[in-house]
Amino acid sequence: MSGADRYFDQGDLIISERLRKLFPFCVECKHRKNFRLEHVFVGVKDFLDYHRQVLDACAREGNTRTPMVVIRGQGGLIFAAIPSLTMVSLQYKLPETSAVVSYRTTHLRWFMTDLDSMLQAIFAKEAAKTA
Repeated sequence: MSGADRYFDQGDLIISERLRKLFPFCVECKHRKNFRLEHVFVGVKDFLDYHRQVLDACAREGNTRTPMVVIRGQGGLIFAAIPSLTMVSLQYKLPETSAVVSYRTTHLRWFMTDLDSMLQAIFAKEAAKTA
């Protein structure tokens, strides 16, 4: 849903109030055929701009949700990145087989992994709270 209406909701995903309790993220989604994981390491401007966009969207709504960048290149995995402080403070535990890339941009350190692992960590924590 890239290009979400900034006056209706913030970020690229419209998330109901009920779901926000389980998924407290403001999401910027990108599907770029030319995206490669190397862009994380060499500081490609477009890649850095995705982080600015999600931080701006979070700020427009009063920073009530955590920023998340979701990006897909040509085929392959879909990646998700959130600020590392979020991973630590909310105690998300990625599956043991997850690979994680850590990088710094927009004054924050970010953790990136595949989207499936990120979602497993988020929903496993929420399931543990309700068990």
